[in-house]
Amino acid sequence: MAYNPEKGIVDLFDGIKDLKHCCIRCVGEPEERFSEDALRMLRGIRFAGQLDFTIEEHTLEAIQKQSVSIGKVSVERIRTEITKLLLSKRPDKLLLAERTGLCESFLPEFSMMLGTAQNHPHHSFDVGHHSLLVVRNARELGEKLRKKEAGIPQPYDGDFRTEKVDTILVFAALLHDVGKPYEYNPENRARWAANYKFTGAPNARHPAYGTYIAITCGLPEEVVHVCACHSPEGRFVTRSAYATLVHYADDGSWFSLASMFDLNIPKL
Repeated sequence: MAYNPEKGIVDLFDGIKDLKHCCIRCVGEPEERFSEDALRMLRGIRFAGQLDFTIEEHTLEAIQKQSVSIGKVSVERIRTEITKLLLSKRPDKLLLAERTGLCESFLPEFSMMLGTAQNHPHHSFDVGHHSLLVVRNARELGEKLRKKEAGIPQPYDGDFRTEKVDTILVFAALLHDVGKPYEYNPENRARWAANYKFTGAPNARHPAYGTYIAITCGLPEEVVHVCACHSPEGRFVTRSAYATLVHYADDGSWFSLASMFDLNIPKL
């Protein structure tokens, strides 16, 4: 759409109609638009997350057909879009990136997370859906802390309320259980069960493997720490503010009750 001082809004492609229906659609042929700049595929999903819109079917099919071309886009441009998506009102729209094949080029572990059932009394979802829920919970916890700044003790005063902090928090929340597909792999669990006196119990393996992935991928040190220390084993170390927030956000039942009854957030 465009605006002309004499004619008013110029809408040659029914953009107003799509806005009313909360729909994202390419101008013209989607495949042509995506061949011009492959990042547009991921940007469309990011807009869907920020605006809580749907993506038109023909556009979504074109993303799936050309998903492999996202691999030609620089890491920096992809990171910018993923960051904005995770910070949006609908970070779960990342599922569209996985379903269309985009994640295969920059976050293949996410598909493994979605395919890993937890079968745990405290976690109802697979690892992928659970992690997206923790992203939302961690952001809401962060917002509550921001509104009660006086209640945040040292050493978390100062730069705790910045965009950088929000960015690290959502990536840490998304990847805190990235090691679970390894721990929950049936072959691995059978091997450990057969020789547990030598291999040990598997419960500490997903923080260890998650830490390994975070380090080898060059993620920030703050994210590495969350992967290592968000689980109960983390009580034996001094948790960072990020690890503490993710630890509480990881306990979905606690967070739901706290939100329902407006209970005080535990001090860091």
